[in-house]
Amino acid sequence: MQGREQSDRQWVIDVVNGNVKLNREEEAEEWTHCCIYKIPSYLHDFHEGSFAPRLVSLGPLHHGSPHLQPMEHHKRRALLHFLDRSKHSPDVYLKALEAVERKLRACYEWPDELPVMESPDFLNMMLLDGCFLLELHRTTSDEDTSGYTDDDPVFGPNRADFFADNKTHDLVLLENQIPLLVLQTLLDPLGERSQAVEAHKVAYELYWSDKYTSMQDKRGMHLLHVYQMTTPWGDIPEVEEGLKNAEPYHKKVPSATALHDAGVRFQVSPSDGSMDFSFDGGVLKLPYVVITPSEVCIR
Repeated sequence: MQGREQSDRQWVIDVVNGNVKLNREEEAEEWTHCCIYKIPSYLHDFHEGSFAPRLVSLGPLHHGSPHLQPMEHHKRRALLHFLDRSKHSPDVYLKALEAVERKLRACYEWPDELPVMESPDFLNMMLLDGCFLLELHRTTSDEDTSGYTDDDPVFGPNRADFFADNKTHDLVLLENQIPLLVLQTLLDPLGERSQAVEAHKVAYELYWSDKYTSMQDKRGMHLLHVYQMTTPWGDIPEVEEGLKNAEPYHKKVPSATALHDAGVRFQVSPSDGSMDFSFDGGVLKLPYVVITPSEVCIR
């Protein structure tokens, strides 16, 4: 705590002496690209364990957590398999990542308690995490498990149930993301052609069981962002003109049991939209939701 107070005191002195000045362009640039954050502590306390990865860390915010260390071995295996099929040496990929390192770092809001990683450590982490996701996509979505034994616990066709059950949970956590730019860079380290479409395809198919066709907007920032962009929300009705300026009010929503006891009937909405709710004639229609290990993360 004393070190933090000294740092704050020195910062104020620097401002007074004119050594630190407002740079609007730099400030705007910082927040333009920042898209991966730590969840506020009050939410962590309210949903303890819901926002932390269970098996694998992606990116710096949970990197090094003791309970996630066993998966680091599988990341290294994924890198070796990736390089075995690649035409390039590890240095080619590291240099390509180094060329975009500033952009990658700008995607993260670094909390004060997290030490800023040195460049070699940061680049090695991005290489390992990116190759892990690419191998995971190849062996799951593409069902190409060549090079792995049938009983490989992570990449084999008979992979362990515990990994399959918790994979999606870890991939949809905001704190557990790497920029999509990492995948684009690894897919084409020499920058010969844009890999934005292929990177979106990988991100999409890691979540959804159907095959990727196309997306009009190719500006997904990370895996979770692509998931949000491709979730079928349905048609959300416009707010009636007379209600736009109405005073907000707060009212506790009754439970399903209370609504049922009051005579409300429940039906599944006809569309797949996640926001397709309607109430008419005592019938509440709402989307069909499958409860999975990741449900609390995307709620």
